[in-house]
Amino acid sequence: MKDGKAISINYTLLFQQENILDADAFIKSYCHDDLLAQIAYRSESDDFDKSFKELLEEGYISIKSEVFKENTGDYDYKKVVERMNDNAKKIRAELILFSSENQGSSIFQSKTVHAIPRMAGSNKSNNVFNNSLNQDNMDGTYMGAFTRTSSTTKYNVNYLIFFNSRMGIYPVNLSDIDKSNNGLQTGVKAMFIKKNTPADGQIQENDIIIKIGNDDIMNVNSFVESSNSLKSGFITLQILRKGQKMNKIIAIN
Repeated sequence: MKDGKAISINYTLLFQQENILDADAFIKSYCHDDLLAQIAYRSESDDFDKSFKELLEEGYISIKSEVFKENTGDYDYKKVVERMNDNAKKIRAELILFSSENQGSSIFQSKTVHAIPRMAGSNKSNNVFNNSLNQDNMDGTYMGAFTRTSSTTKYNVNYLIFFNSRMGIYPVNLSDIDKSNNGLQTGVKAMFIKKNTPADGQIQENDIIIKIGNDDIMNVNSFVESSNSLKSGFITLQILRKGQKMNKIIAIN
């Protein structure tokens, strides 16, 4: 979110003509050289959650998310974008959606030690300075203090890949609240069910998927692996819906 708007960066459009707007041009100037040709301006929205849902509906799925804070400023923003680029390359993410929220400013005082050089040939050349120093600082140093104002920005980041879900389910990892409310440590939550797919009419949004066949679903990555290995036929999904465990049978074409 730059200037109050969510921004996503797409890495799949290699060497294609870029549709660059001012916000994206700013981002582009701070990205690694080897990624410059891969960046395309994608979308801006006042609502991060709405942007994320739209990407799910387009067929993207989040394989990792993170929240972190960094100092506010152009140089620090450059470090943030470089950090996201590095993470995207490591996990082979195709798109980054991120937002930022200014956390306000804080004032703090720092102390520093300054050396006072002695004039050559005189052991008393620092008397003018030493007269104003306490006994502990008679070695030719004095303590100084200065006040600084620091502003921090909170970043909410999602790393996504394009996923052709055979079942038509596009989930997210369970949040800490989901885990606490449902007494679970693993599973994924269905966020979008594509129309006219095997899961349409069987799985609902906010259903928690615990198992696909015999596969325990730990997170989104294991959901993707299990989904990609599905063969044609009937498959049983164990889900949790409003606190109730149940099985749903889905026909895979």
